[in-house]
Amino acid sequence: MSASPRAPARYLPGAARRLLVLITLLPLATGLAIGVASAEPPPAVAHLSAADARRSGVSVALLPHDLPGARLLTVALPAASTGTRLLAAAPDGSSAALAASPFSTDGELTIAAADGAQLRVRLPGVSGAGFAPEGDRLAVIDGAGSVWLVDARSGESRRVADGPFVGSPSFETDGSLLVLAASSFEAPYRSQPVLVAIADGTVTPISDDELVYAVFPLADGARALVVHEPGGTLVKRLSGTDSSIVAELGPDATGVTVSTDGMRVAFQRGEGGVFLIDRPGAPPHRVGDGSDPTLSPDGNLLLVRRGASTTLFSADGSVVAEYEGTAAFIGCVGGGLP
Repeated sequence: MSASPRAPARYLPGAARRLLVLITLLPLATGLAIGVASAEPPPAVAHLSAADARRSGVSVALLPHDLPGARLLTVALPAASTGTRLLAAAPDGSSAALAASPFSTDGELTIAAADGAQLRVRLPGVSGAGFAPEGDRLAVIDGAGSVWLVDARSGESRRVADGPFVGSPSFETDGSLLVLAASSFEAPYRSQPVLVAIADGTVTPISDDELVYAVFPLADGARALVVHEPGGTLVKRLSGTDSSIVAELGPDATGVTVSTDGMRVAFQRGEGGVFLIDRPGAPPHRVGDGSDPTLSPDGNLLLVRRGASTTLFSADGSVVAEYEGTAAFIGCVGGGLP
């Protein structure tokens, strides 16, 4: 998530939805094995100028906002783009990755630039994406669970590994990708954080936990894992092989996000709204209504989805701003969005 604070490797947004994505992706990936990618022609790419996008009614507007301690990018989608999702924003706000439903077999990845131009990459069913620190590449998971490396300027892409993988990948400082892997078809509810070597697709597990909903790179090189255990959802800190519990969230916590210093944890609790834990061991306090929270890199601001809009909260629960449509934190690697 690099020299700038690192945003989370994106997670599956909610317990039920996480399992649904796993159930859906695994049958599609039948016959694939985690590891070296299979060879096939690269996906086709269409280039749209800003004028072409306007004429076609598919213009996407990117607008950056400077905030105390953070930067934000709002994304205005065309009216006819029902179902289109913002997957990730480049760290400098120069582009954003968008896709239709992850269950679509007839879709594509759109890379929208701040100048209005677009790249359309023929990758159906994209479920997650994350930008490299420089914003020149992104890693993408397609509808079959394969992970691809895509050039953000040309749209050229190559398959890195077959998977099946779920969630959204994050670039590590050593050049590998941090992502969740479904380890086998015999145990389809097992997902573990792994490192995928970009050069040859080699997969290396980093945790023995059997059902990990999310993994967040931390600023000090450690990682925060959101783990399902019989008693409920836990947030663990993983540093090398050492693991410790940061927070116990109970059985109904979804959409968990962790600040890059590993101190603050935000999550959704059923229909009860969004909650925030200010430090390890502290009790959660309710921030407000909404879903899919995302913390800013410094942990002092919180983005929350409320229907078709996005609300920005401060850590004390006060509303800072309201935005129409989707918004994402920028200045961090990965995505930074709820």
